[in-house]
Amino acid sequence: GVVMAASVMSALGVASHFLDLTGAQATTTAFLTLAMAQLWHTLSMSGYHAHLVRNEVTVNRYVWSAIVGCLALLVLAVHWGPLRRLLSLAEIGLSGWSVALFFSLIPMASVAAWRALSRLRTESAPS
Repeated sequence: GVVMAASVMSALGVASHFLDLTGAQATTTAFLTLAMAQLWHTLSMSGYHAHLVRNEVTVNRYVWSAIVGCLALLVLAVHWGPLRRLLSLAEIGLSGWSVALFFSLIPMASVAAWRALSRLRTESAPS
């Protein structure tokens, strides 16, 4: 949770201070970062000793259908005027989407790195 929160706040900072997006655009970028981070987190839900890429979660077609459906809803929420206004979102352009995607992947990557390091420590520990 802490890594996800830090990622969202970092995306907000990059969007507002480096991309010079408006407050509404920066907030939209942060919202998309959180939403996508939660989607990617689903892929980290496999067992501790499961293979990183090919496991019971990543081969489940229902998981991928849900992720694709949710991503489509996020795109719709940002680009379809009535829904964008209802949710108080703003158009963010390619740079905003890129920031949101990059920072949304950090929590999943940190879980993968943590598991890999933990496995290495466990395997190299004397019995």
